[in-house]
Amino acid sequence: MKFSDFFHAWLHESYYKNAVSIGKNGDFFTAVSVGNLFGTLLAKHFLNLIDKKILQPPLELVEIGANEGYLSRDFLAALLELRPEIFSQISFFVIEPHEKLKNLQK
Repeated sequence: MKFSDFFHAWLHESYYKNAVSIGKNGDFFTAVSVGNLFGTLLAKHFLNLIDKKILQPPLELVEIGANEGYLSRDFLAALLELRPEIFSQISFFVIEPHEKLKNLQK
């Protein structure tokens, strides 16, 4: 089975096809659901990679399947607070296959 076929089946023919509820009161929750720590730590690591010149702005970042967008929000808020000069050099995109979630992310 090709990966694209597997991914399509996973999105459209499985438990996830209805954009299940994620969060404290949902079907399950992740670190992103309970606070901003994960996004903040990810932003600090990202900035460390920039400081070490492993990454060099300007950069384009993509989150696929952002659900309610909490990770993106937390990551970008931390970047803006910690290093606004880097934040201004980042283009951020979300690819969301679930129509119901696209509106939440806007």
